[in-house]
Amino acid sequence: MEIDTARHAFPEKKGFEINRPHGRPYYVFVHIWTPVEIYHNDPERRFMTKENACMIFDIGQEQFWRNPSDGFLHDWIHINGDLPSLMREAGLEFGRIYYPRSPSFITEDVRTIEFEQALKMPFYGEICDLKLRQMLLKIARNASTPDAKQTSTNRETEEKFRLLRQEMLGSLDQKLTVPELASRIPMSTSRFHTVYKELFGISPTADIINARIESAKNYLSNGSYSVEEVAALTGYSSVFCFIRQFKSTTGMTPGEYKKTEP
Repeated sequence: MEIDTARHAFPEKKGFEINRPHGRPYYVFVHIWTPVEIYHNDPERRFMTKENACMIFDIGQEQFWRNPSDGFLHDWIHINGDLPSLMREAGLEFGRIYYPRSPSFITEDVRTIEFEQALKMPFYGEICDLKLRQMLLKIARNASTPDAKQTSTNRETEEKFRLLRQEMLGSLDQKLTVPELASRIPMSTSRFHTVYKELFGISPTADIINARIESAKNYLSNGSYSVEEVAALTGYSSVFCFIRQFKSTTGMTPGEYKKTEP
């Protein structure tokens, strides 16, 4: 398979909409971090997805999704080649929505593919192909296993958590803390931490850090933002704290990361 384009943690503004009645002349994979409105085949049947919806669109297949109230982040890949063979092997279907448990691997795999595509070092095509195959097989394995254990919360509380996470990921420039987030449910900090991890497969602190670092990578890739500006845009009160956490997460400083980008 050949990767045409890939982007990880790509931000879209409020009101962003994809409306492609005739699809695209290539296969499209998309992983949307927060709920969006979508329809399949029947425009009259629109509904909101849950967090971390994954879809794979066939060549020429209609595509529509939008978030009418907030911006959102998503990972996407444009693919050519014999993707249908892998889909059949993995038991995946075009146009179906998948919700893999603990989906943080998706953004990391797409980031690797994007990075390899940009640098075009020896064997980058083979690495991208392997990463794509691994990612789709992991999605299939997650989606085909029994549902995750039931959480100890009711549906109303789960919805509060989902809305809170959506707000949190859309407001990374705010200096949010776990106690503050817990107070909005309301719930004790320890209980909030437990339920959050049950629902999303990651602790609230790690979720915030991952989202901030991925957002920072996109700002740094843009090239027009200084390290100080990126720190402020991603919610760090201290540029030194930002540099330390960025290096701890990625293995390089923000300045070093900027130099690796084309």
